[in-house]
Amino acid sequence: MGACSPQRSRCKAAGQASAADLQTARLSLHAEVAIDYFEVRSADAQESLLNDTVKAYTEALRLTQNRFEAGQRQNQMSRQAQNAA
Repeated sequence: MGACSPQRSRCKAAGQASAADLQTARLSLHAEVAIDYFEVRSADAQESLLNDTVKAYTEALRLTQNRFEAGQRQNQMSRQAQNAA
């Protein structure tokens, strides 16, 4: 018989403990990978939101500038009309 025959139950328990430790390490690794995955997905979503926000602010600025320029042109035309009268 093997070297563990007199201590068979201790060897079996040690083997089971080692297997449990391995499963615990695997489970911890899987949990860490899942956490990292969701953190990356969250960062991607935040990046997308920020990009959309920049686009919206850029469009709002463009519209505001167009309105301002239209108002300036209207003021200039109004002054020209007053001067011509």
